[in-house]
Amino acid sequence: MTLEEFNAKRRKERKIEDFISLKKEEQLYYDFTNDTNSSKYKENLDIINKYFIYRARHTKIDNIALFEKNHPKAYNYISNIQEKREYDGIYDPDSNSPFLQEIYNKLWYNYQLDKKDYMKYSNDGFISGDTMTSFATSLNISLGGYYTSARCFDEYDGGKGQKIINAILSNHNLYEFMKLYHTIGNFIPVPYGPEPYYGFNVNRSNFGKHDYFHLALLKIKEYYKNRNDEILKELLNDVDGKKTALISNTKAWLNEFGDYKTFVIDNYLQDYDKYLNKLNKLIPWDEGKRKYKNNNKFLKLQCKIIKRRSKRMLKKLSKD
Repeated sequence: MTLEEFNAKRRKERKIEDFISLKKEEQLYYDFTNDTNSSKYKENLDIINKYFIYRARHTKIDNIALFEKNHPKAYNYISNIQEKREYDGIYDPDSNSPFLQEIYNKLWYNYQLDKKDYMKYSNDGFISGDTMTSFATSLNISLGGYYTSARCFDEYDGGKGQKIINAILSNHNLYEFMKLYHTIGNFIPVPYGPEPYYGFNVNRSNFGKHDYFHLALLKIKEYYKNRNDEILKELLNDVDGKKTALISNTKAWLNEFGDYKTFVIDNYLQDYDKYLNKLNKLIPWDEGKRKYKNNNKFLKLQCKIIKRRSKRMLKKLSKD
């Protein structure tokens, strides 16, 4: 099966056997935001353009009048993309892609995650998932300062902002990470939590400040060593003690694996674990000195880890 034929299939028609019949490179770089029925989006080969369309579809504006006044270009672009019917149904794939759900069930078959209440994202049995490392944060830092999403949209200006496009294209590691952002190796099933506190992914991102999964893994490793709920409260940013259900769900999830070594192996995190300390040293934001450091080295290593994890997961899928 060709990639074009696979993308042409409607969301619920996609099967793992079709996916693993693709070329290895196509599997490795397959963008799971393509699990949509929007033909216009799936057929778009411009990675940068596609990224901003995806972000625009998932951007919520709280104070519309203030946003339009301060960021007119961003407002016009986001509004335009959100109003276009041909872009309907571009989902955040981590918990909403039927095809990725099939992969979760296959790779974590022994754990029957779709049967666990603490993993259920919705009543239809979908498993809660997480996009492990954010591209947006690294993009903001790579642009030379902590850009807000609104500023990025302003400078992109619907594809007319050549400065931001050139900044991405001229940075090999950043562009590579953009291509890997929504690939199989950057997704993981995680516990869900009730609103308004949501699940593991939102809260551990707040703890990490920059949405980097290795920061969560450091805390998970600490939890397995000490089995202390205070560690999970810190990980899940539970400053007011109101996230008891999420803490309970996260404990159930971690206890399901038994120990840290099993957690790493069964979640295909061997390379994250191998480079855990190095990632932590390379983290771009130095809280103590209040400045950015080592972002390019961090991106290079992050890309390497995502691709290696993807290969482990793809090998398991092919074997099964």
